[in-house]
Amino acid sequence: MKTASVSYTALMQQLRKKQLSPVYWLEGEEEYYIDQLLDVFENHLLSEQEKDFNLHVFYGEEADWRDVVNACRQYPVFAHQQVVILREAQQMPLSQLQKLETYITHPLPSTVFVVAYKHGKIDGRTAFGKLIHEKAVYFVSQPIYEEQIPQWIEQHLQEIGLKATPQAIHMLAEHIGNDLTRISMELEKIRLNLKDQQVIDEHLVEQYVGISREYNVFQLQDAIGKKDITRILHILHYFSLNPRSAPLQLVIASLYQYFVKLWQLHSMRNLTDKAMADQLGIHPFFLKQYLAAARQYPKQIVERNILLLHSYNLKSIGIDQVTYDESSLLQEMIFRLIS
Repeated sequence: MKTASVSYTALMQQLRKKQLSPVYWLEGEEEYYIDQLLDVFENHLLSEQEKDFNLHVFYGEEADWRDVVNACRQYPVFAHQQVVILREAQQMPLSQLQKLETYITHPLPSTVFVVAYKHGKIDGRTAFGKLIHEKAVYFVSQPIYEEQIPQWIEQHLQEIGLKATPQAIHMLAEHIGNDLTRISMELEKIRLNLKDQQVIDEHLVEQYVGISREYNVFQLQDAIGKKDITRILHILHYFSLNPRSAPLQLVIASLYQYFVKLWQLHSMRNLTDKAMADQLGIHPFFLKQYLAAARQYPKQIVERNILLLHSYNLKSIGIDQVTYDESSLLQEMIFRLIS
């Protein structure tokens, strides 16, 4: 019988309560959640003394399935359980990986066996895939969408006992995108430099993450929404001098999401401010900016701009591209968007 994937929250709660199972299979495209779970398995289930004899970590590229199975079949030494982890299992040849079938079918109750299979999934239609679903605690780490990033940052901040201004959250979201590992690392860098009860604002993001609070993709988006040509020119000049601060494809992706939200806004009728913000996936603090931008850009212009951004995305990857450098292409695109 096929088992549904357990949620990250539920699995983390089980591990913290030491409600353990013999076999865990972690797979999927998003590294962050898998790495967080592996950290618990490797560093928080056993005491430092128990780890010496009862923690075994293998890597798929160099491990032999026999060594992995032999480790799983050992009994713990001066402990109730042992932990065996197979990291980067996607690098182990599938023929070898499938040799784990015999052990997974009859695992040792005193062993916690964890397989981390990143950047992909085992075919659930195969006999091996069906076995995993049936016998293992099965977790799929799904990437989250760009528009979900601000909410994710807010939730992550709550979990680590911090607060941030909406502007700071959007600066991080627009600059970093959906790289959850990097976002968490940057927030940890800020946390280590915070004073007691200090709220993360755009000044701290600028200081410790290196994102200019005046010249970033989020500020460009706001200037475009207001058709503030002077501000747009200042931001584009900064980008031309600091090209790594705003790669063209990052800007295009951000503006594409922005104009999609404006298109959605034009289609909304008789909703409260909170309902509109929820449907757009934005903090209510920014709703007024979106409403003002929607007045600047009628629906037909928004639709034109979405198609325009698609065409510039093709140019940015070399399709229909002539001789423009990235800075010139960005400038041309922006002024066509606001015309």
